[in-house]
This record gives sequence, C-alpha cells and structure tokens, in this order.
Amino acid sequence: MTQSSEKSGQGGLFKSIGSRLMAVVLLFAFAMIAIVTALTYMAADATYASRRDQLRTVTETTYKVIEAQYLQFKAGKISEAEAQERAKLAARAIRYNKDDYFFVQDDVGSTIVHGARPDQENIVSKLADSSGRPLWQVFHELCVGPAGSGFAYYEYPKPGAAMDDPSPKMSYVKWFAPWKWVVGTGVYIDDLSAQIWHRIYVSAGIGLVFLIAIGGLGFFMMIGLSRRLKTLSHAMTALAQGESEVEIPVMRADDEIGRMARAVQVFKDAAIEKGRLEMQAEGANRVAEQGRASREAEKAAEQRQL
Repeated sequence: MTQSSEKSGQGGLFKSIGSRLMAVVLLFAFAMIAIVTALTYMAADATYASRRDQLRTVTETTYKVIEAQYLQFKAGKISEAEAQERAKLAARAIRYNKDDYFFVQDDVGSTIVHGARPDQENIVSKLADSSGRPLWQVFHELCVGPAGSGFAYYEYPKPGAAMDDPSPKMSYVKWFAPWKWVVGTGVYIDDLSAQIWHRIYVSAGIGLVFLIAIGGLGFFMMIGLSRRLKTLSHAMTALAQGESEVEIPVMRADDEIGRMARAVQVFKDAAIEKGRLEMQAEGANRVAEQGRASREAEKAAEQRQL
C-alpha cells in the first residue's frame, strides 16, 4: 500500500517542483484574466444600466407633460382635442442629450409624434425587431403588460440617415392609459459598444502589463529555484552513493535552499571525517594483525628449536 502510494506520488503532471511553480504562475495568469473579464462585464452592465436609468427618467418627465395637458382637459379648461394637440406639440419639441427625441404612438401603431422625423407621423411603421415582429406591436405589448412600461432593443435609422440604414437602438416606452398612447424615447447604443470595447482594450492592456511583470518575475524566480534545487539534488544523490568528493554547490543565500546546502556540506564533511577515521582504524588493525602474526611466527620458531 505504501509502495503504491509512493509510486503514484512520484508520477503525475506536477511531479517536479519546477512544474508546480509553473502551475502557480499559470494559475495567476488565469486569475488575472478572470478578474479583467469580470470587471469589464461589470463596467459594461453599469454603462447600460446608467443609460436605462436616463431613458426612464426623461420619459417620466415627458409623461408628466402629457399628463398635465390631460388634467387641463379634465378640469374643463380646454377641450380634449386641444389638450392632445398641446401634448403632441410639447412632446415633439422636447430634446435631451442635444439630439435625442421622443415619439408617441396610438394603440393601433400609428406614429402621432416623431421628434426627429415628422415625415414618419400619421403612418404605421413597417420596421420590425430581430424576430420579425412590427416595432409598434413590441412597444404596445410592453405597455399593456403588468408593468405598463419596458425596454426594447431593435434597429432604427439615425436622424438624417436613409430608412434602409438602421443602427442599434434601445428604447423605453410607457403607456398613457387615458388616451391609449405609447410614449417613448430611445438612444443609439453603437456608442455604448464603442465605450465598452475601449474599456476592454484598456483593462486588457493593464492586465497584460501586470501579467508580464508579475508572471515574468515569477517565471525567472521559478527557473532560479528549480536550477538550485536540481543542482543540490544531484549533489545529495552522489553523496548518498558514497561519492564524498562531490562538490556541494556554494549557496550564499540565507533562505531554505541555502541553509539546506550548508547542512549537506556538514554531512559531506562528516562523511569524509568518518572515512578518514575508518581508514585510520583499518590501518591500525592491519599493523596489529601483522604484529600478532610476527609474534606467532617467532613463537613457532622457538618451539622448533626446542
């Protein structure tokens, strides 16, 4: 059981200290990549969340403007038709972020307000989302749902662009129930993609610098430690095989390997001293044996003379 455990411990992918140190460097590299990926994802999510909050806020403002006109009608101060015209005029004029605008659709999909393209008013847009559903239907389903509002992602031409040249866009729509209007606005998100990719490049660049610096330092430290341990291992193996003349590598560093090398030098010196003492003892024994043999020979010669 013990022998099999020892054999299994000697094999495997990380059988040497060098390979284990390399695994630590690689683990650091993977950890750095994971951290950069996570931070980039969190930054991208925060960017989109900020834009969604902005859309929700400005839509609420326009919603209040339309609601104010409706309340004027309910108070009997103006007619409903006049209230609607005032509401449409106000929604058509509102801008934010310099060029971003609002649109209003009725419950059958006809655009009654389009802040950037008056030519699209009083018609039902034929544009559809990626699944093929008409956009007005997507907006209407979001508005009549439990939340009464929601976000939609689709493609729509930028102001001044041809209708067959759409760009990615994110919109927020809210249902104005008294007049069955869909009040909404949107922003083009190709700039968000550019911002996110810029952050990815910057984060990846910073991570790569740290990876090269720390990983390179770790790699060279690993090479140095592995070389020192391998040299010391060869010397210890030779010493264990009785080669007392083997040179112990000089390691002046005051670390574990340096102290181990100095301890091996002590063992080597002790082994040499032990060999010297054994040789002295063997020589003394040989001299004693020769003296004993000489005395026995003299004694035997004396007995023959008698």
